[in-house]
Amino acid sequence: MKKTIILIIIILSFSCGNNRNKHLEVKKENQQINENKGKIYYLHYNSNADFEIIFNGVSLIRNNKIGVVDDYQYLNPYINKKGIQTLSLKIKPHEKDDLLTENYLKNISIDIYYSENDENPPFKLVKKCELKSIEKPVKIFIDSWTFEAEVPYNLIGLENSQSFLDKDQNELLEKVIEKYSTVNRIINNGDTLKYLEIYKKSREREMNSMYYDVNKQKEYLNNIVKRVQASKGFMQPISDYRLFIHPNGKLVQLINSNGTTPLFSIDDKGKRKSYGLILHQLKGVNKLKVY
Repeated sequence: MKKTIILIIIILSFSCGNNRNKHLEVKKENQQINENKGKIYYLHYNSNADFEIIFNGVSLIRNNKIGVVDDYQYLNPYINKKGIQTLSLKIKPHEKDDLLTENYLKNISIDIYYSENDENPPFKLVKKCELKSIEKPVKIFIDSWTFEAEVPYNLIGLENSQSFLDKDQNELLEKVIEKYSTVNRIINNGDTLKYLEIYKKSREREMNSMYYDVNKQKEYLNNIVKRVQASKGFMQPISDYRLFIHPNGKLVQLINSNGTTPLFSIDDKGKRKSYGLILHQLKGVNKLKVY
């Protein structure tokens, strides 16, 4: 009997020791990630125009709806490494025959902020992007700014990706539609493992650039899984689309007449879930991959 009790105590001690070690490993991993945390950059924009915001060659935000748009956008997933970053703003009037005037541009604001370790607002101002003045009305207004980002990470950029600018646009469109149809089918089947596999590099860039610790990563991926499961059987046919190549020439996607993704689900309660899909193609390879 004594031998049995002693054996149980040893097993329990070993088990508890293992659990403590696992806990310490997770804690240590979280601590290492937290120590590497840096600044999170945000873009704040306020506009009532037909506009496009381009960040480091990526068309980040497109809006052609009438009315004021006032929102924030994370920038870190599009910052590959520390150093100079470039932001551009392109504005058009809603009506083709109208012109943009100095007074019209005064109603538009765009600013860059940062927070440290995902702190709560108010954020710290990095740059107030003042729009240049125009001497006479114009059809299209374009302005650009730069700022220096301080981030501790280095992400893989598009240096080894092909340019789509010299490709046959009809052939490219067919390849992009095929990729969109594949992703549409995967979501409609509720195949979460396949979905996570296809978007793996994209999700890793998001998690690394936003300094997610182990727990945050699990929460983030679990939410994606739940989202895909909720769209099972509700994906809509891909329609109302056109090919869109980003200003850097190395990213491509489909957008609808509103400038948004044609990849979405509408469930039996009328709730809509949209899925972004931006593609690139490595040099020497004839296959599109999710960026």
